[in-house]
Amino acid sequence: MAVPGGGAPMYGRPAQIRFDVIGEAFSMMQRQIGNWALASLISLFCIGAVLAVLVAVQTAVIVSVSVAGGATGSGMIQNFTVRLVSTFFGLIISILAGTVMVFFLGGMYRMAIKQMRNEPFTAGDLFSVMDVAGPLLTIGVIISAIASIPNLLGILPIPGFLTTLPVLVFTWIVYGMTMFAAPLVADRGIQGLDAIKLSVETLKSQALMAVLFYVVASIIGGLGLLACCIGVLFTYPVYVLSIALTYRDFFLGGAAPNMPPPGSYPPSGPAV
Repeated sequence: MAVPGGGAPMYGRPAQIRFDVIGEAFSMMQRQIGNWALASLISLFCIGAVLAVLVAVQTAVIVSVSVAGGATGSGMIQNFTVRLVSTFFGLIISILAGTVMVFFLGGMYRMAIKQMRNEPFTAGDLFSVMDVAGPLLTIGVIISAIASIPNLLGILPIPGFLTTLPVLVFTWIVYGMTMFAAPLVADRGIQGLDAIKLSVETLKSQALMAVLFYVVASIIGGLGLLACCIGVLFTYPVYVLSIALTYRDFFLGGAAPNMPPPGSYPPSGPAV
């Protein structure tokens, strides 16, 4: 039996992480390039706007703390206070921006799944996930908070070059192992924490490949930034579609651990 969306048959054998879905993702993006570029523009603009406001507030607070600390004449206290405030706001920014990003990713995953099922879709489907906004925001907060834990190292007087790599690796592991959470919510309406658990349970036997795949897909998704940032409108969808196609292999065409039977959750899109 063919997998919905034209993938290779997966019934009867465990699904595997496949890097060749990235090429398939590029082809899918090209077939609906207008919708994908517009959806990327809207989502990245909204995420960027949230980030700009948060960073502006962080900068203003840090400057105020620095000025106040300078007035006290204690350089040690001033430096520690600046690190503490910077770290605190860094955590808040990471969690809030990550939550907003997951919401829009949910909309893009729903678009991707519709395309794989040969259903009509538009960039407006980006906002069709209001029916699962709660679970999406839940996984956004949880995943972003966990991924931001290493940022607490910023409180300590440790050179940044010593913490950059460990922080990156930890972040990749968190996002790589939970990459199915948002598609599960967008497609099946699974509750946030349950979606995270199911994603980790599904990928734990292929953890290394899952993380490597996520890293590669993320790098490809960001390559468009090198083309005067405009190119990201066309590379970001490839990142989304790559994960959506992998989700297809595991959940729409093959068995996964503890996978609820078909029909246990609503199909993609709001009920009519």
